[in-house]
Amino acid sequence: MFKTSIKLSLLSFLIAFGAQAQEVFKLNSSGGGFNVMIGYQGFNGSDFFAKGKPFDCGYREEVRSDAADKPASRNKATYTQPSGGVITSGFQGYGVFNSFIIGGEFNTFYGSSSSGTQKDSSYATGFISSFGTTSRYAGGDALLNIGFVAFRKRGFIAYPMIGVGYGASGLWLQSQSNQRSYPLLTKVVTDGDDNLQNMIIWTRNTVLDFGIGAQYMLGASTEDRAKGFSLGLRLGYKMQLATDNVLVNANKKAKDSFTKADYPNGVTIPSIGYSGPYIKLLIGFGRVGESR
Repeated sequence: MFKTSIKLSLLSFLIAFGAQAQEVFKLNSSGGGFNVMIGYQGFNGSDFFAKGKPFDCGYREEVRSDAADKPASRNKATYTQPSGGVITSGFQGYGVFNSFIIGGEFNTFYGSSSSGTQKDSSYATGFISSFGTTSRYAGGDALLNIGFVAFRKRGFIAYPMIGVGYGASGLWLQSQSNQRSYPLLTKVVTDGDDNLQNMIIWTRNTVLDFGIGAQYMLGASTEDRAKGFSLGLRLGYKMQLATDNVLVNANKKAKDSFTKADYPNGVTIPSIGYSGPYIKLLIGFGRVGESR
């Protein structure tokens, strides 16, 4: 009798728990939507700035020659490391099938500029001209997202989400001098044109995203269904896997700037990527409800 009571009590608990779980976790959700996203993300780009080493993206000193191939000026340029993270923007589309979320997103990001100087010293006159330089982080990525509606109540949903995709990120340099000097690792492109207005030093690789999010549909809603304008928030951590295949401007390899004649022992190219936490505001429209 006692064992029978225990079994009945356990069965009642499982039934009650199952019903409650169905209510809380909503294992039969369906729907979809579209969001515009804006946010802020950490960006650890210190590997670009290897002070005192040939790869250093923060300094260049060189002698420029005139048309007769005689030394005309000595140029010294400094590019300072940007501080803080980057502003992100993008868009996202998704569908919900039996509570599983499948979607995709596209993001771009753009950091604040950091100021430096370039000083050009003329051998003929001894006059020193000073100009500004700027450096900033920038990039973008495209991701496939998979998540799960862990909680649904009327127009509110909460979910974990992971994303995997491909992206590119790097350092964008500019100088205001009319004899622009860029870091030594850009020699692979500046040998063909020593006065480029923009210099981008970048990498590309797999991107991983781990996040949790919540959204609320502000339109008409019932206990089982909601749709309309939505607001949401997503928190997470994103990383672009590091690689030593560092590129300059239009797909030129930075390592080709260091010839065996100049560097018999070679130059170590650091593996560069980024990682950091993020927060995103989601603004869009969607619908969510019980599967039928």
